[in-house]
Amino acid sequence: MKQLIINADDFGLHEEINKGIIDGYRNGCITSTTLIAGGAAFTHAVELAKQCPDLSVGVHLTLVGTKPVARGDVHSLICGRKFFPGYYKFVQAYLLGRIDKKHIAYELGCQMQKIAGSGIKISHIDSHQHLHILPGLADVIVALAADFKVDKIRVPQEPLFSFKVGSNRPDRIAARSLLTLCAFSARRNFGRRGLRSPEHFFGILAGGTMGLKELH
Repeated sequence: MKQLIINADDFGLHEEINKGIIDGYRNGCITSTTLIAGGAAFTHAVELAKQCPDLSVGVHLTLVGTKPVARGDVHSLICGRKFFPGYYKFVQAYLLGRIDKKHIAYELGCQMQKIAGSGIKISHIDSHQHLHILPGLADVIVALAADFKVDKIRVPQEPLFSFKVGSNRPDRIAARSLLTLCAFSARRNFGRRGLRSPEHFFGILAGGTMGLKELH
């Protein structure tokens, strides 16, 4: 039987986001969420999650927009005052070879460990801005999944020619096209290594514009 998964990202980023996700789970249609280890409201999110034992909680791996969790050296990941850079700066630096993959593996391992150590049973893996599907990161992600005994991962492979759900903004269409192409390769890499992912995915084109109108 096919199952519809409605996942809420950014659990742990802010207390109001946390409350909205839990309300959506208890009174709406949210079936799972993914937790940001470096979020300002991480502890609050963990407390709420433990009140909802049937809520699936995964890890929202983060390399942009928040602070690192690792206490060791991850200098190639940091921009300015010990924060991760923004999305475009990170992708540019990564593609130009300016980011050390050992730093990525160490930081993401620390994020996984923080969440597992909080008592959360990790159900699946995804990432902020879908960075886990970037070319060359599959080995890092697969190793983390094996270390923490996780066998499910999100692959944001949205149908390229579907415009029913989402925005007609050119930047969103371009982003969806690029991510979907990366996701095609990532799905094969993850699948060969035993990681399972949903057959279909929607959400990129509707990013920042999701509302009741888009859901009908």
